[in-house]
Amino acid sequence: MQRRLAGRQLDVDGFVLVDLDRDLLAAGEQVVLVERVGMLNLLPVPILDGGQILITVAEGVTGKSFSDRTRDNFMKVGLVALGTLFLIVMFNDLKGLAGAIFG
Repeated sequence: MQRRLAGRQLDVDGFVLVDLDRDLLAAGEQVVLVERVGMLNLLPVPILDGGQILITVAEGVTGKSFSDRTRDNFMKVGLVALGTLFLIVMFNDLKGLAGAIFG
C-alpha cells in the first residue's frame, strides 16, 4: 500500500520509495547538461560536428571537396584546439580548488 505525503511516495513501513522533488530537480539538471554539451558540439572546431558543418559549407562555396590530407590537417588543428581548451579549463579548476583549500 502506498501513500503520497508532501511530495514523497511512501510505502506501508514509511520507507521513501521515490523522492519526487529531488528526482524532478535531477531531471532538470540533466536537461541543462545535455543542452550545454549540444552547444559545445556545435562549436566550429573541425573535430566536432560544428566543424564538419563548417567544412561542408566551405566545400559548397568553393565548389570542390577538400583532399583527405587537408581534412586530416583540419582535424589535427581541431584536436589541438580542443586539447588546449581542456588544459586551460583544468588549470583554472585546479587553481580555484587549491585556492579554496589552502587560501
